[in-house]
Amino acid sequence: MPDASGADSGSGKTLVIVESGAKADTISRFLDDDYVVSACFGHVRDLPRRAAERPAKIKGQPWADLAVDVDHGFQPYYIVPSESKKHVTRLRKEMRQADRVLLATDEDREGESIGWHLVEVLKPKVPYERIVFHEITPTAIEQALESPRDIDEHLVEAQESRRILDRLYGYSLSPVLWRKLGQGTSAGRVQSVALRFLVDRERERMAFVSAEYWGANADFAIGDSQLSGRLLSLGGVELASQTSDFDPATGQLAASDKRCETEETLEDIRPALVDADWLVSTIAKTQARMRPAPPFTTSTMQQAASNRLGMGAARAMAAAQRLYQGVDLGAERVGLITYMRTDSVTLSDQALAQAANYIQTTYGDDYHQFRTYKTRSRNAQEAHEAIRPTDIARTPDSLRGVLD
Repeated sequence: MPDASGADSGSGKTLVIVESGAKADTISRFLDDDYVVSACFGHVRDLPRRAAERPAKIKGQPWADLAVDVDHGFQPYYIVPSESKKHVTRLRKEMRQADRVLLATDEDREGESIGWHLVEVLKPKVPYERIVFHEITPTAIEQALESPRDIDEHLVEAQESRRILDRLYGYSLSPVLWRKLGQGTSAGRVQSVALRFLVDRERERMAFVSAEYWGANADFAIGDSQLSGRLLSLGGVELASQTSDFDPATGQLAASDKRCETEETLEDIRPALVDADWLVSTIAKTQARMRPAPPFTTSTMQQAASNRLGMGAARAMAAAQRLYQGVDLGAERVGLITYMRTDSVTLSDQALAQAANYIQTTYGDDYHQFRTYKTRSRNAQEAHEAIRPTDIARTPDSLRGVLD
């Protein structure tokens, strides 16, 4: 924490800086008059996007259009974009009236970077610290205030590296695409690699040689019951019935212990199958167990929103952000879900205890079984939780009419 010497005469208040106005509105309702909650509206510094925004000292450099000194350690040169200047001016004014600053931006690489850029631009003369939370509830905010920390320089450097790579990829490759494919096309650190995966997969699909194979299904009537069956073998030899039975390069049967029948062959034996007497030789009973899916990460939440609700990724994230930042529930405004940008399936002890209590109270002990999910990605930010409701007792029925 920096020395507070030389600070302006404040009012004894603490300035809490968050990204959005909606989040500021929600959090301000949880805090007393000793706190002022204000929004920075995202990044207050970035690499220049236009020639007119470039700092004078880099103009004329061969890498000036990148705003990244590729000859000296990839040093970035930041500016305050025009749309952020009014927010910087307001925050400086608010900071002069405060004795302390809390950087409450999101707990991820991007949020950590926003907090660092705020310090670099505002240059606070009062003590400043970082606070983080996974959900916007009174309890979570109170816990965050009780455990402030310094800015995590490693997260800042990680985001800065990604931003530089975005600039190097985008500014170098996109003009090539404009010349070859036309305006409106772009390349990037992530999308170009993803596109390569898609192209490779499409080439595999185009090279695949299809195979034709036939099978036979039958419906049986036993009294009032109906049963369905599938022909599995002929003459004691199993029928080929799946893609893995064939060579993908030639389309020929690869399984030596199976036979592939034509439509004509099966049509020829159809009358014999219809007129035959059938005997039930074996009855096998099996139990199927369906395990619950792991808690939502960002990607699995987007997949579920698409599959179940027909929502695109952008719309799903916008809806999730609103639920996270807070909605009015009559007498209170509170966040309904935890932070929506996460690659972790971890749940807090508090959330697990709340879920266990709800299940046991509502459905009984037989329906509760403790489960532990582990995040598979080596790069997952385990400090985060999975996406979950902030209060399991807020059921969809209780929120009907509140949410759009």
